[in-house]
Amino acid sequence: VPVEVYRLFLEIKTKYNAEIKSLTKTLTEFVLREFLRVSVRNQKDGPMITPGREVETYQRLLSGEDQPATKIDRLDVRVPKTLQLYNLIDTSGSMSLDIEGTLGFYTILTCAVLNIQEELRKNSGKYNVARLMQNSPVAIEIVGFDSTPQIIIPLDGKMTLKKLAQGFDHLRNDTMAGGGTNDQRALTFEYGRMKLHRGDVLKILSMITDGGGQGDALEPILRQIEEDRRIYFMVNGVGANAGSVKAYYKQKFRPAYHYHVYAEESALVSEAIVKLIAFIQNCITSHFGRKGRRG
Repeated sequence: VPVEVYRLFLEIKTKYNAEIKSLTKTLTEFVLREFLRVSVRNQKDGPMITPGREVETYQRLLSGEDQPATKIDRLDVRVPKTLQLYNLIDTSGSMSLDIEGTLGFYTILTCAVLNIQEELRKNSGKYNVARLMQNSPVAIEIVGFDSTPQIIIPLDGKMTLKKLAQGFDHLRNDTMAGGGTNDQRALTFEYGRMKLHRGDVLKILSMITDGGGQGDALEPILRQIEEDRRIYFMVNGVGANAGSVKAYYKQKFRPAYHYHVYAEESALVSEAIVKLIAFIQNCITSHFGRKGRRG
């Protein structure tokens, strides 16, 4: 990464420090509630017969054995959900009008996730995470898109400040290079990647764009996202066309699914990140509320 780009990355990081702290706090609360308080619950639910040894067990019981060796204890083990944040960022030429906001949006998201991952590595015992899973319980993917989508930060990639700076440079160069907007292709691409991963996760998909709208071509992918109850989705229109982007998507969303698909508008990308942080907070609250978890 060129020195001047790394310096700019650090400047943006400093400028949006309050937003980074806000999102980091939200992600920390998720881990505390999902892992620390109800990490694993082992309950004996009485002995059960080992499959395939029913006759042997019955014969041993008849002979007077109270707990024959063919019986096992059934365990009720709750597997905590992980949180995956998928983010589509419009890198078309018109987004260069608010390039600082776009870079800030990226920096806030990625630095907050890096913060929580570093916290978990340093204090894994506090959160009861290390013995439960190999990967972090909070992960992020960033995909930039103009006419085609490109992965900037992969979900399963190991995050470091250097890699975030490289992604920052990638996003900056793509946005300044210009290009068209194809939100349908971007959503189809990212939804396909989301389906590759396990279902025991809380998945949040966000998209910021100042245009797009592929007409009826968007319908199939929006129907899939709507009907996938594992996913919360928010599209945020930004810039001069923010209102029309919001109106377009609201028209496409069916009323029955409004509890987990949303459309917003923001004049500036810096406003969009504030709404996204609030959206993530609401998704986590809804997740614990629906599951009846202890707060």
